[in-house]
Amino acid sequence: MTPSQPPSSQYRKVRKLTHRTKSGEPYVRRGDVDAQIAKVIQLPASKWPDLIGEKASERLLDEALVYLLRESLKETPVILGAMVDCLSRRISRHASRWTRGLDQDDVDTIVETVNGKVLDAITFNDPPSPTCEFLEVSLSHHVKNKTLSEVDKLKRRPQGHRECPVQACFEEETTIVPTVESLADDAPGVLETLVDQEDEQERRALALKALSKITDPRHREAVILRFIRDWPITSQDERKPSLTRHFGVSARQLQNWFNNACDEMRAAVGAQL
Repeated sequence: MTPSQPPSSQYRKVRKLTHRTKSGEPYVRRGDVDAQIAKVIQLPASKWPDLIGEKASERLLDEALVYLLRESLKETPVILGAMVDCLSRRISRHASRWTRGLDQDDVDTIVETVNGKVLDAITFNDPPSPTCEFLEVSLSHHVKNKTLSEVDKLKRRPQGHRECPVQACFEEETTIVPTVESLADDAPGVLETLVDQEDEQERRALALKALSKITDPRHREAVILRFIRDWPITSQDERKPSLTRHFGVSARQLQNWFNNACDEMRAAVGAQL
């Protein structure tokens, strides 16, 4: 990965960091990081993706990769995409180290959240923030702190379930019982047949509007089965239907679906239900 030395007039210098620590010390990259960056940036940007492939002769250090990603923001989508994909994988590996012992669904959520925050700090900061520049000092340290913060939020989060806005609108018996298959295919249209009581018609119409605003069909079906058809989330009796078996996901993942769906429904109808 050693490029030929360009003419002195074309020699590219390593960009300096501008921020300081709380104690007033300037941010400083490690010597090996600066040395690697100084070599790589002499290459054309089109060659940078070759340095992160499996056949690369020398592994790019995390902080050097952050530097190149920042420089890639003004390059072609192909170059930028390659840098983002590589850094995202490294962030995920670092974050996963600090989520051991958690439910896999929680691990996936936390890793995705940390990944997004770190990449946003790099790609949406012009001029660069202290966080953006610190990622060139120690990516793993920053990812560790962000991950432990998300883990702490998870542990302090109330585990109670949110009330579904449409549940009360369909608690009374109805004369028409649609099939699960038809509900999944076209929930809002089928549920219109349930509006059979004049005094509840307006509220049920609002419920139908709310259900139609759930963007993920699986989330909508889960809401209908749980809060309208009264399916249990889990069941020890394999002869009875349950949401975990039906969707093949964990109870915690289903709760995340319900929370997302309820947020979308409330956004659509507010406090009218």
